[in-house]
Amino acid sequence: MNSSPASEFASSFLSADQIEFLKGVTVPPPLEPVAHFDGDDLQFLGGIAKRMRAGALQIAMLPDASLRLSDLLRQGDRPMAQYVELISKDAALSIEVLRVANSATYGAATTTNLQEAVMRVGLARLQSVLMVTLMRSRVLKLGPLQSRADACLDLTLPIGYVASALARLRRKPADACFVRGMLLHVEHLLILGLVGEISRELRTTLTVSPRAVLQAFVHYGRDIRAAAAKAWKLGDLMTDVTDGDDTDYALLRLAIVSRWVGGPLPDIAGVAPDALQAVLNEIPLRVTPELVDSEGGTESASASELAWLTDFLRAREEAPGIEH
Repeated sequence: MNSSPASEFASSFLSADQIEFLKGVTVPPPLEPVAHFDGDDLQFLGGIAKRMRAGALQIAMLPDASLRLSDLLRQGDRPMAQYVELISKDAALSIEVLRVANSATYGAATTTNLQEAVMRVGLARLQSVLMVTLMRSRVLKLGPLQSRADACLDLTLPIGYVASALARLRRKPADACFVRGMLLHVEHLLILGLVGEISRELRTTLTVSPRAVLQAFVHYGRDIRAAAAKAWKLGDLMTDVTDGDDTDYALLRLAIVSRWVGGPLPDIAGVAPDALQAVLNEIPLRVTPELVDSEGGTESASASELAWLTDFLRAREEAPGIEH
């Protein structure tokens, strides 16, 4: 695959390690027995398995301000001032709301006013901002894995934005699609957060390989997502869709990553290629500075490392009945 201006630009902010990780998230590897792993990888996977068997998986609890915000959102008829007052009491949540409101996807002038930021984001979308705030706090200081966590976090807003934009074109619930897109990587981030938790339990510092992390996604991702949806009372947005939303969020993720690295766009049922391209054009061809500055390698992605996009799309065309 010849290098395009887009792929050349992508290689300036996406390392080869990050490209490989996004590949593993987008196209999950085959399931391997846990016994194929050893050392820290085995301790990590075994620690998750132990929690799952004992029903002892501890889903991150929402801070008090976030719990009260969730209650307000469920009531649905509270004054805007109450939302702003609650958010202002949680520094991390305030920062995340401002981060989203000032993102290029909203195309508005920068604001430092929290009420203006809340109005820009919209009450219906605050739930996803709340959850991303929680996830961001769970994956701080991951060492060599930090750049992988940042890659997942940096995908949240673009996927939410693309999902909502395409939902409007398809007459689907735009706000719910935004939230589902933002929450696509909840289980991935929770699993990454378990690296620190299991390390503390074992009183050591685990050095877990990306291969083991990807296997944890395959082995435990669905069950951990279900547990989180139940704990947070978000089943309607994370697991049990009842509003007619048939969006293929995995393909939206692939489309965004493809655009980042200059690869071909996937075909998405019910979405004209020109419409998909138009929506993607509204997303800046860059990621946040956190991804540039994070650990995890500086080697640029080569054309051969980007070829997986073309291979995956070709395989998908040859086997249209495959489940993604």
